[in-house]
Amino acid sequence: MRPTALLIDDDAGLLAQLSAAFHAAGFRTFSAGSGRIGAKLAAAAAPDVVVTDILMPDQEGIATIIQLKALPRPPQIVAISGGGQLASEVVLNWASHLGADVVLPKPFPAERLVAVARRLLEGPAANAGAAEPVEPHQTVEQELCAC
Repeated sequence: MRPTALLIDDDAGLLAQLSAAFHAAGFRTFSAGSGRIGAKLAAAAAPDVVVTDILMPDQEGIATIIQLKALPRPPQIVAISGGGQLASEVVLNWASHLGADVVLPKPFPAERLVAVARRLLEGPAANAGAAEPVEPHQTVEQELCAC
């Protein structure tokens, strides 16, 4: 069965790019342009992994993470943000403390995000031998970006 990814970001171009990358990697994808729509979609579709931006109009990613964690079967969550170095660091730390499994500052290659999501879904056993294991609440450092 194909894993399901819900992608939440108010940047339509980035959503299209991420959706294409996840689809190419074998994921079934859903997209939402706001946290409010994304939270409703997650409750209905029960995705395996959710990638959510933090700084969005309508509903911020922080509130979305709290709603996702309250679901009967919470998904793995990757929080992303590009609100400037200091702003990004602060909001990603909040996201981590509130339940995001991994946080990733923008910009990043879409393939990097897909690899992080896949390792999260594979669980601790798959991460044990990985060159870059994904730990709960891990911040993926900016220098890993090849942008």
